[in-house]
Amino acid sequence: MVALQLRDGVAADPEALVFTSGTGTPLRNSNFRRRVWQQALEAAGLPETVRPLDLRHTCASLLIRRGASIKAVQQQLGHSTPIVTLNVYAHLFNDDLDRLYEGLDAPFSERRTASRRPEALSDPQKGTQK
Repeated sequence: MVALQLRDGVAADPEALVFTSGTGTPLRNSNFRRRVWQQALEAAGLPETVRPLDLRHTCASLLIRRGASIKAVQQQLGHSTPIVTLNVYAHLFNDDLDRLYEGLDAPFSERRTASRRPEALSDPQKGTQK
């Protein structure tokens, strides 16, 4: 969608505005909120308190939760470095250490369980020893 907007609606000038009013002038925040944003919130059934920035945070949070690399999220958001992204979204990783430790313990738990299993000495159906 943004690619189409850039291709079809934006001049090649690097200083060109990406989103403009119907007459090609800069969008005023108050006009955008009244004409576009409030109608979009209503159509989506979202409260009036939702801000455009909230959509940005939601996008980043969902990408991180789905396992996207911090570098990819940094590029998507336009942050200068992955550190900036981590500083803003690090709170999303609260359970990562728990999952990390569970994963580290699993091979040892499996080995201990396997070594405690009694081996069958004979096959009752064949009457032979294994």
